[in-house]
Amino acid sequence: MPFSSRLGVPRCPPLVQVVDSPLDPFLSFVVCASLCDPLCTLWLIPFAALICDSVYNALMPIPPEIQGHKYILLTTFRKVGTAVPTPVWFGDDNDHLFVMTRSDSGKSKRIRNHPQVRVAPCTMRGKPTGPQFSASARILPPQDWPRARKTLHRKYWAARLPIWSKLNIYLEISAFTS
Repeated sequence: MPFSSRLGVPRCPPLVQVVDSPLDPFLSFVVCASLCDPLCTLWLIPFAALICDSVYNALMPIPPEIQGHKYILLTTFRKVGTAVPTPVWFGDDNDHLFVMTRSDSGKSKRIRNHPQVRVAPCTMRGKPTGPQFSASARILPPQDWPRARKTLHRKYWAARLPIWSKLNIYLEISAFTS
Protein backbone atom coordinates (compact mmCIF):
# COMPACT_ATOMS: atom_id res chain seq x y z
CA MET A 1 0.00 0.00 0.00
CA PRO A 2 1.45 3.42 -0.87
CA PHE A 3 2.61 5.54 2.06
CA SER A 4 0.24 8.36 1.13
CA SER A 5 -2.74 6.00 1.12
CA ARG A 6 -1.93 4.95 4.67
CA LEU A 7 -2.01 8.62 5.66
CA GLY A 8 -5.31 9.19 3.86
CA VAL A 9 -3.66 11.52 1.35
CA PRO A 10 -4.89 11.32 -2.27
CA ARG A 11 -2.40 10.56 -5.03
CA CYS A 12 -1.12 13.61 -6.87
CA PRO A 13 -0.62 13.85 -10.59
CA PRO A 14 3.10 13.89 -11.42
CA LEU A 15 3.57 17.67 -11.22
CA VAL A 16 6.44 17.90 -8.77
CA GLN A 17 9.89 19.38 -8.56
CA VAL A 18 12.65 17.85 -6.45
CA VAL A 19 14.80 20.51 -4.78
CA ASP A 20 18.05 19.69 -2.95
CA SER A 21 18.55 21.40 0.37
CA PRO A 22 21.35 23.99 0.26
CA LEU A 23 22.18 23.25 3.93
CA ASP A 24 22.26 19.45 3.90
CA PRO A 25 23.43 17.49 0.83
CA PHE A 26 21.63 14.37 2.06
CA LEU A 27 18.22 16.03 2.31
CA SER A 28 15.87 16.86 -0.54
CA PHE A 29 12.48 18.52 -0.62
CA VAL A 30 9.63 17.99 -3.02
CA VAL A 31 7.49 20.91 -4.07
CA CYS A 32 4.11 19.71 -5.25
CA ALA A 33 2.73 21.83 -8.07
CA SER A 34 -0.82 20.53 -7.78
CA LEU A 35 -3.64 21.41 -5.45
CA CYS A 36 -4.78 17.86 -4.73
CA ASP A 37 -2.31 17.22 -1.90
CA PRO A 38 -2.34 19.86 0.85
CA LEU A 39 0.52 18.09 2.61
CA CYS A 40 2.89 18.84 -0.27
CA THR A 41 1.34 22.08 -1.49
CA LEU A 42 1.52 24.08 1.72
CA TRP A 43 4.98 23.16 2.98
CA LEU A 44 8.44 22.39 1.80
CA ILE A 45 8.87 19.35 3.99
CA PRO A 46 11.52 16.67 4.18
CA PHE A 47 10.30 13.26 3.06
CA ALA A 48 7.63 14.85 0.84
CA ALA A 49 8.66 12.47 -1.93
CA LEU A 50 7.88 9.60 0.40
CA ILE A 51 4.52 11.03 1.49
CA CYS A 52 3.45 12.19 -1.95
CA ASP A 53 3.54 9.37 -4.50
CA SER A 54 4.06 11.85 -7.32
CA VAL A 55 7.73 10.99 -7.79
CA TYR A 56 7.72 7.64 -9.54
CA ASN A 57 11.12 6.08 -8.89
CA ALA A 58 11.50 2.51 -10.01
CA LEU A 59 12.34 0.08 -7.23
CA MET A 60 15.62 -1.68 -7.76
CA PRO A 61 17.65 -4.47 -6.17
CA ILE A 62 20.65 -3.72 -3.98
CA PRO A 63 22.61 -1.14 -5.96
CA PRO A 64 25.93 -2.45 -7.35
CA GLU A 65 27.68 0.57 -5.84
CA ILE A 66 26.91 -0.82 -2.36
CA GLN A 67 27.76 -4.47 -3.02
CA GLY A 68 31.28 -5.44 -2.05
CA HIS A 69 31.72 -2.68 0.54
CA LYS A 70 32.28 -3.30 4.25
CA TYR A 71 30.27 -0.33 5.51
CA ILE A 72 27.22 1.65 4.50
CA LEU A 73 26.22 5.08 5.69
CA LEU A 74 22.71 4.57 7.04
CA THR A 75 20.97 7.94 7.24
CA THR A 76 17.84 8.00 9.38
CA PHE A 77 15.66 11.02 10.07
CA ARG A 78 14.46 12.58 13.28
CA LYS A 79 10.81 13.61 13.66
CA VAL A 80 11.72 17.19 12.72
CA GLY A 81 13.48 16.03 9.56
CA THR A 82 17.12 16.28 10.65
CA ALA A 83 19.29 13.66 8.98
CA VAL A 84 21.42 11.45 11.24
CA PRO A 85 24.08 9.50 9.28
CA THR A 86 25.66 6.42 10.91
CA PRO A 87 28.25 4.04 9.40
CA VAL A 88 27.16 0.42 9.97
CA TRP A 89 28.06 -3.14 9.03
CA PHE A 90 25.56 -4.78 6.74
CA GLY A 91 24.75 -8.17 5.31
CA ASP A 92 22.99 -8.66 2.00
CA ASP A 93 20.60 -11.32 0.80
CA ASN A 94 18.71 -11.07 -2.50
CA ASP A 95 17.20 -7.56 -2.57
CA HIS A 96 17.60 -6.78 1.15
CA LEU A 97 20.30 -5.40 3.40
CA PHE A 98 20.41 -6.39 7.06
CA VAL A 99 21.86 -4.35 9.91
CA MET A 100 22.27 -5.32 13.56
CA THR A 101 21.67 -2.63 16.18
CA ARG A 102 20.50 -2.34 19.76
CA SER A 103 16.80 -2.03 20.42
CA ASP A 104 17.37 1.11 22.51
CA SER A 105 19.58 2.86 19.94
CA GLY A 106 18.65 6.11 18.25
CA LYS A 107 18.61 4.37 14.83
CA SER A 108 15.93 1.93 15.85
CA LYS A 109 13.82 4.65 17.47
CA ARG A 110 14.05 6.85 14.37
CA ILE A 111 13.17 3.94 12.06
CA ARG A 112 10.16 3.11 14.22
CA ASN A 113 8.96 6.71 13.74
CA HIS A 114 9.92 7.09 10.10
CA PRO A 115 10.96 4.05 8.03
CA GLN A 116 12.40 5.96 5.07
CA VAL A 117 16.21 5.97 5.08
CA ARG A 118 19.10 6.67 2.76
CA VAL A 119 22.10 4.42 2.24
CA ALA A 120 25.47 5.00 0.62
CA PRO A 121 28.77 3.13 0.61
CA CYS A 122 31.21 4.67 3.07
CA THR A 123 34.44 4.28 5.00
CA MET A 124 34.66 3.00 8.56
CA ARG A 125 34.50 6.61 9.77
CA GLY A 126 31.36 7.45 7.76
CA LYS A 127 32.84 9.31 4.80
CA PRO A 128 30.61 8.56 1.77
CA THR A 129 32.47 6.85 -1.09
CA GLY A 130 29.64 6.57 -3.59
CA PRO A 131 26.14 7.67 -4.51
CA GLN A 132 23.28 7.73 -2.06
CA PHE A 133 20.06 5.72 -2.46
CA SER A 134 16.66 6.12 -0.82
CA ALA A 135 15.24 2.98 0.77
CA SER A 136 12.75 1.73 3.29
CA ALA A 137 13.76 0.13 6.60
CA ARG A 138 11.87 -1.95 9.09
CA ILE A 139 12.61 -3.73 12.34
CA LEU A 140 12.54 -7.45 11.71
CA PRO A 141 10.36 -9.70 13.87
CA PRO A 142 12.37 -12.21 15.96
CA GLN A 143 11.48 -15.17 13.73
CA ASP A 144 13.41 -13.52 10.85
CA TRP A 145 16.55 -12.82 12.90
CA PRO A 146 18.37 -16.08 12.03
CA ARG A 147 18.41 -15.21 8.30
CA ALA A 148 19.70 -11.68 9.03
CA ARG A 149 22.26 -12.98 11.54
CA LYS A 150 23.52 -15.49 8.97
CA THR A 151 24.16 -12.76 6.38
CA LEU A 152 26.20 -10.73 8.88
CA HIS A 153 28.14 -13.80 10.12
CA ARG A 154 29.00 -14.70 6.53
CA LYS A 155 30.56 -11.28 5.95
CA TYR A 156 32.13 -10.33 9.32
CA TRP A 157 34.00 -12.83 11.50
CA ALA A 158 33.74 -10.48 14.53
CA ALA A 159 29.94 -10.69 14.33
CA ARG A 160 30.25 -14.40 15.19
CA LEU A 161 31.84 -13.69 18.58
CA PRO A 162 29.48 -14.03 21.56
CA ILE A 163 30.25 -10.52 22.85
CA TRP A 164 27.19 -8.76 21.46
CA SER A 165 24.36 -7.41 23.59
CA LYS A 166 21.19 -9.34 24.31
CA LEU A 167 19.32 -6.16 23.30
CA ASN A 168 20.32 -6.51 19.64
CA ILE A 169 17.68 -6.41 16.94
CA TYR A 170 17.94 -6.60 13.17
CA LEU A 171 16.84 -4.06 10.59
CA GLU A 172 15.87 -4.90 7.02
CA ILE A 173 16.56 -2.29 4.36
CA SER A 174 14.83 -2.75 1.00
CA ALA A 175 12.89 -0.97 -1.76
CA PHE A 176 15.85 0.99 -3.08
CA THR A 177 15.32 3.95 -5.37
CA SER A 178 17.90 6.18 -6.96
